[in-house]
Amino acid sequence: MNKPNSILGEKLELIGNNLYFLRHARKLKMTVVAQSVGVSHPVISQIENGRYTALSVGLLLKLSELYNVTLDDLMTRSYLTA
Repeated sequence: MNKPNSILGEKLELIGNNLYFLRHARKLKMTVVAQSVGVSHPVISQIENGRYTALSVGLLLKLSELYNVTLDDLMTRSYLTA
């Protein structure tokens, strides 16, 4: 059975990988994404690297709207294997 922290880490990694893929697929700079959702570019970097543990639902919603994907897809689907 997975420990809660490992499950959280896996989920943060999946979300980060998806956001990285979506940003690169749209040829967006990290600073543009950060400005669009109201955070600094280091926060976007930490999210994409699965290291930002203060990720809020509000920020996830802004990012999903920016990339025109559902919140569910962002959190459960792997865009790297799609």
